[in-house]
Amino acid sequence: MHFSATLGLSAALINLASAKGCKQQPVGANPSGNAIGAPSLNQFVPAGKPFEITWTPTTQGRISINLLRGPSTNVKPIHCIVENHRNTGNFSWTPSTSLEPDVTHYGIQILVDGTGQYQYST
Repeated sequence: MHFSATLGLSAALINLASAKGCKQQPVGANPSGNAIGAPSLNQFVPAGKPFEITWTPTTQGRISINLLRGPSTNVKPIHCIVENHRNTGNFSWTPSTSLEPDVTHYGIQILVDGTGQYQYST
């Protein structure tokens, strides 16, 4: 996922302890379930225009989605895109035009509300 007035993406398999992100925190050592389809690695996501985040819903209940930033070894949530969303497999999001252009260090994380099960975009 790239921002150049698009958004760049890195996958990360780390625990996110501090956050400006969603209330739900990730739980467990490894991501699982709710595989993310879009945005994908190197996909351009235009700032200021609607973009459809998609995933394969494999868990019950509601989910939250974080916008992440940083290298894969130290990615951090920077914004909660949505909380308490039905796990339908899609969410329409309009990225802010104030996001810094970056082609390598943005990503998203889906969190299952109540359990903390999580998944990263690739």
